[in-house]
Amino acid sequence: MKLTQFDKSILVQCTINSYARVKGVSIPEGGGSHGKVSWEYFKDKEKGSNCVAWWELDNGEEYSAGFMGYLDHPTYGKVGVICFQGTVGEWSGEGWRSNFNTNQVNQVKDFHTKKGKMVIPYGNLESKVKMHEGIIGVYSLPREIVREFAKRCFEDKIPLWLCGHSQGAGCCCAGYADIFYMLETDMNIPREEIWKFLTGYGAASLAIYNLEGAQSFNKRANGNFYNEWFGNDTVNGTPTWWQGYFQVETKKRYSDLRANLLAIVFTPLTLGLFPSACAWDHDPSKLLAAVKGEPIPLFRVNTTNDPVEKK
Repeated sequence: MKLTQFDKSILVQCTINSYARVKGVSIPEGGGSHGKVSWEYFKDKEKGSNCVAWWELDNGEEYSAGFMGYLDHPTYGKVGVICFQGTVGEWSGEGWRSNFNTNQVNQVKDFHTKKGKMVIPYGNLESKVKMHEGIIGVYSLPREIVREFAKRCFEDKIPLWLCGHSQGAGCCCAGYADIFYMLETDMNIPREEIWKFLTGYGAASLAIYNLEGAQSFNKRANGNFYNEWFGNDTVNGTPTWWQGYFQVETKKRYSDLRANLLAIVFTPLTLGLFPSACAWDHDPSKLLAAVKGEPIPLFRVNTTNDPVEKK
């Protein structure tokens, strides 16, 4: 399914919503560590964060967080959504270590133990396709519940949208490939049907594939996975090409005059290694404003400690 700007804005809002729950932090309903939370189009259950099914997994080795739910889309009707949360500092630290675990592997492993048992034999152990080991490890935690939800949506003839921000966008990218493989290989679904069913949106994603992996992913996605970011977000450029990593299509950079001027000034000063002087370009609230065509906030939008709004 091809996404409109309105569709994209819903998915970026979902990624902001994913930060409404952070381990060990009490966040008032409607607040979040990356901006205002809105469940406007999630109407299956009672309003608020209870309208989705959260997962929060932490087994002392790796961690993962996110939610699954159903949109009541004004155009398409019922749409399934899987959203992966990005890295948050309040977890055990494994999330950050996973980001920097840039070893490349060609199989999804069981990261519930450090033994690294293979759990998805994608077929060819000699394949040139390689993936980011840390991100694959994080994705492997909710993998079974994610796959079951995807099967249920397909059987119910409900379109499925995957999304995530930062590390969550990397997990979204891994999840898209995994679900596609499951549908095509395990369930014998033709690619034309999968393209109508499965859509992905990675907000400010780090790269998770080598060149062969990115090329393989792009053929499967066929333009139905969106890789977008704002301004001079350095996460989108990591890990780097000289580390053997390449971004997937379809790519789009949103920007404004301020971001473009900063890129012109700081790129040559840092020899192109750190083109951003504004770390908050990585904040999803900036991307949301850009997608909606609204003024870009200057800094990070944090509503974690905002008071509960009276109704």
